Amino acid sequence: MDNINIYDNFFNQADIDLITSMIFNNNNMESECVYRSPQNRVGHFAYFQRTIKDDFFQIYIKNLFYNQIVKKKFNIIRCLHLMNLYGQSGSFHADHEIFNHLTEYKNGQHTTSKYFTIMIYVNVDSSQEAESSIIFKTNKKHLIEIETKHNRVVMFPGYKIHYPTGLNRFCKNARNAITFKCEYVD
Repeated sequence: MDNINIYDNFFNQADIDLITSMIFNNNNMESECVYRSPQNRVGHFAYFQRTIKDDFFQIYIKNLFYNQIVKKKFNIIRCLHLMNLYGQSGSFHADHEIFNHLTEYKNGQHTTSKYFTIMIYVNVDSSQEAESSIIFKTNKKHLIEIETKHNRVVMFPGYKIHYPTGLNRFCKNARNAITFKCEYVD
């Protein structure tokens, strides 16, 4: 699917239990909205995020990714827990051009970029009302829609333009994603 890879049921139950306990037992989420506007600088509607620096994510999960899906040396630039509720969504963007050690969001990056993204979806609500998607634009001006199912891992090049949709208004829980911004090492 145009360099987008999907891995369902990637983690065993012990890993999922540890991931969920780590992300749900930490209440240090911050809204990423601008105070005078419902949108931040790249058009996202007020979602929540937290940087993750725990060794479980930085070492253990990185090794799982290396051994099972990436199979090349890489560094994690940044790992985030992203959470959005009904009414909170993203906008079309591409990840990964690094400026001052931070991710610079730009649309139209070079396709030979060595940056890529891995997303883990951890959803406690599996009802139809909780369904959401990540939508990708292709170079043929088509859209690819991927459901953000629980225990699904999605890996894609940093230059891929994508958009996380919002949740259905009947959803009682949040969509949770762990996002790894990564760089291949030569």
